[in-house]
Amino acid sequence: MTRITLAERGEQIQRKLDAGFRLPAVTELANSGRRRTPEKRALLAKLEEVAAAQGRIPPFRARY
Repeated sequence: MTRITLAERGEQIQRKLDAGFRLPAVTELANSGRRRTPEKRALLAKLEEVAAAQGRIPPFRARY
């Protein structure tokens, strides 16, 4: 495994940015949920229900 410093990593990222590389917007990375299994949909619904019962907002946006 090759180890690099944070400064070296910063230089790598800057070179990519200078070359025109851009990360997609966060909304583009999100899963649409169109191909979710029924089991996963049920799990996400249950997690959302538990978070609501605790007065919290889930740390994810469930698209189901």
